[in-house]
Amino acid sequence: MSTTSEIRLGGKLEKQKNLERKTIKEWIKYIQEKIRNNSDYDSVYEEYKIFLENKLKEKPKNVEVVCQLAAVYNELNYQWDDIYKLLNEFIKKYENELTDEEKSRIYTNLGYYYDDQRDGSKRAIRTLRKAVAFNPNNSKAYYGLGADYYGARKYDKSEEMYKRACELENNPIYNFEYANLLMINGKYEEAKIILEELIKKDFEFEKEDLAKIKYIYIVNRIRLKEFENIDAQIDELMLETVNKDDFFEEEFAELYYFCLLYTSDAAD
Repeated sequence: MSTTSEIRLGGKLEKQKNLERKTIKEWIKYIQEKIRNNSDYDSVYEEYKIFLENKLKEKPKNVEVVCQLAAVYNELNYQWDDIYKLLNEFIKKYENELTDEEKSRIYTNLGYYYDDQRDGSKRAIRTLRKAVAFNPNNSKAYYGLGADYYGARKYDKSEEMYKRACELENNPIYNFEYANLLMINGKYEEAKIILEELIKKDFEFEKEDLAKIKYIYIVNRIRLKEFENIDAQIDELMLETVNKDDFFEEEFAELYYFCLLYTSDAAD
């Protein structure tokens, strides 16, 4: 068993190591290790915040530092207004000295923070449109616009933005959301192609995420009235997700119900 003095010494050594970390890259690597080990990392974020605030004093125009600081404020559950103030004051003060790409990055971050719940905030949409105006190749901003237009129930605009994000970056998350939008807009054949690619390719999905893709793929097959082996696919997915919090029996019962419904419609 560790003595109190050993625990204190361990804490001091860790703080000393934290002081020795000179770069953002070193800090991010350290935080990721803490998260992987399920450690208490709130105190680490507090120390990282101090590191970033000092860096910003040394290099007040550093976009990477201010964006990292905003992210740390978010992790530490700061008030949203504190995050908005940090980024808005930064871009207002240095706008004439920043590149278009740097401005785009700041506006992208602001847009995401303005609409954290993705419920279609007009302010978020305006801000993300500024981001793509400064950098038309900013895939993250287009992805955010896709989510925000979806929240605002502007599904055609959402599809357009997701499509552009996918054209700019082959990101499986972007592709999945784009496929979802295609289904909402009744474009099941186009969605099928994307979903099949996501299932076939060896993307580094968590098991839960891959299960969600498979679930949506089955829904899409039902919409297309493709019933061959559909029951077997549903059964297989049920076994894969047994005792998982992401899926409930009711969702699979719904799949079987729609299967029967669409099969009846096809027979008529």
